[in-house]
Amino acid sequence: PSRIAEPMITTSLAIAGAHMDRTTVFGEVAHALAHTLAALADDPKAVLERYRGACTTVGRDVEVHLPGGEVFSGRADQVDDRGRLVVDGSAVGAGDVVHVRPT
Repeated sequence: PSRIAEPMITTSLAIAGAHMDRTTVFGEVAHALAHTLAALADDPKAVLERYRGACTTVGRDVEVHLPGGEVFSGRADQVDDRGRLVVDGSAVGAGDVVHVRPT
C-alpha cells in the first residue's frame, strides 16, 4: 500500500487565546531544560526510560529524512540505549522523522 506523510500540526498560543510573555516562556523552557540536564547527569538510564515511555513514534510507520538528503521509510522499532530511534533495524541519530499513514 502507498503511504502519505501526515500533515504537520502546530499550535499557536495566540490563536488559542493565550497571551504569554516570550521572556516568561523562555524562562520556563530554560528551567525545564536545566532540570532534565541535571537528571541526565544524575541518572541517565532513568531519563532514557522516561523518554522511551513518552515516545509515541515507536510502532508507527515513518519516513526519515537524513541530513545528507537521503530519505527512507520503515517502521520505528524502538529507542536504543543511546537515545536514537531505530527504524527497520537502523539507528537514526540525526534527521527529520515524519509519521506516515496508509492511503
